[in-house]
Amino acid sequence: MALIYDDVLSLISIQTVVLLVFLIVLALWLLKSNNNLPPGPRGWPIIGSIPYIFGEPHETFAEWTRIYGDIFTVKLGPETVIILNGLDVVTQALKEHGEKFMDRPLVPILELGYTVKGGIVFVNGHPWLELRRWSSSFLRDYCHGKKGLLGRQLNLESKLTIEAEHLCQEFGGREKPFNPFHYINNAVSNIISTICFGDRFEYSDLKYKELLEGIRYILKCNGFVTPVNTIPLLYYTPLYKRFRQTMSNAKLFIEDNIKRHEETFDSEDIRDIIDAYLLELQKDDVDTSVFSKDILWRTILDLFITGTDTVTSTLAFTIAFLVNYPDVQNKLQKEVDEVIGQKKPKWSDRHLMPYLEATIMEIQRLGNVVPFFGRRTSDCVKINGYEIPADTTVLVNLFSVHRHSDKWARPLNFKPDRFLDDLKTIQKQEALLPFGIGRRLCIGELMARMELFLFTVNLIQRFEFKVPDGRCAPSVNDCLSGLTRRPKPFEICAIKR
Repeated sequence: MALIYDDVLSLISIQTVVLLVFLIVLALWLLKSNNNLPPGPRGWPIIGSIPYIFGEPHETFAEWTRIYGDIFTVKLGPETVIILNGLDVVTQALKEHGEKFMDRPLVPILELGYTVKGGIVFVNGHPWLELRRWSSSFLRDYCHGKKGLLGRQLNLESKLTIEAEHLCQEFGGREKPFNPFHYINNAVSNIISTICFGDRFEYSDLKYKELLEGIRYILKCNGFVTPVNTIPLLYYTPLYKRFRQTMSNAKLFIEDNIKRHEETFDSEDIRDIIDAYLLELQKDDVDTSVFSKDILWRTILDLFITGTDTVTSTLAFTIAFLVNYPDVQNKLQKEVDEVIGQKKPKWSDRHLMPYLEATIMEIQRLGNVVPFFGRRTSDCVKINGYEIPADTTVLVNLFSVHRHSDKWARPLNFKPDRFLDDLKTIQKQEALLPFGIGRRLCIGELMARMELFLFTVNLIQRFEFKVPDGRCAPSVNDCLSGLTRRPKPFEICAIKR
């Protein structure tokens, strides 16, 4: 009996200790505050406000602006995060104080998945500045058709024209309803693949298809508001087994390509960005904090992911919007027929097709492929009277910028005309920021704009897109989200014109 009594006391003691620890943590949580931080939901110990975030996080954040204003504080797990909403606050932070918002925040799932530091997307400081300068120069030469680093003539437009032809052939060979996503994804990825690997891949290539599906899965798991970023140890559990394997497969695919490049490398004939990087490694004064063979694969993976996903998702939104708004599709067809007829579209034709340009802008605004992006403050900074400490994660909610009623009339309406002056001239809107804002503006903006225009105009010239008989039009609001967002899978009919 005494033994049982001792066990009961022991159990009560353990429970008491656990309860006391919890109460202490709760008390510290409630007492811990910074009066200069913006207001926001208090949340719970350890998990923060994550239980209050429903659906897509950026939508919840946009709703919270009604309570707390355009700048507020939220606990994402144990981390204090500042959310910036609306153009005025975002501009004040990333333009007026841009030098303090240049760094990227730590994203545990990515750091654990990559296994090495470096790359171009999530690196900070001197390595980022130098690698950005180098890669920007390479991409700029490619877009403008210069020799640049390669020593051979570059012509992105010709690559796009060829790939658009392949894409149209795939669409044209299908009489029954089909899901266009894989073909769009393969077409877009072939452009960055040519830049990175020096070659394109057929749409029937199963190994390449598996790589693209893996990239989509990586992005799906990579939202800022995700359990593993709150509790990094989850990465090593069965929950993330597929993610670990997917990262390993992507690394292996790129390393195999790097090995082939090393075996056939010729410093007098630089074929692509891998060769250009290998050339940098051969220099006597190479900056090893920027260029290193150990991190080359990560740099290429960064470029490959960013050069594939956003344009693919925007083109998927494009088809979804066109079948939802056939009147807009008819106007686009009329403009294309009048301006170029059956000729091969050119990048310079965009100046003669304002309605097409306006439609792409409106799709970028409502599609919100990148709903928000992260920054980390390098120094203390005041925004709207609130003090944001150094080394604080900041999320910029582009969703709120693109749908803020202060900057957009009837922001939920799909209306390409809002970007036109007298229905003839593009009227740029300062609140349209699909490529970001500030010092880390997307380095592939020009390439992405060329891709969006040339792929879109080729498809409109060749096809009329319709919803299959008896089906509902795809939703442009209920989407798949992660680090980026895109429409849920849908099928369409592509009727030759």
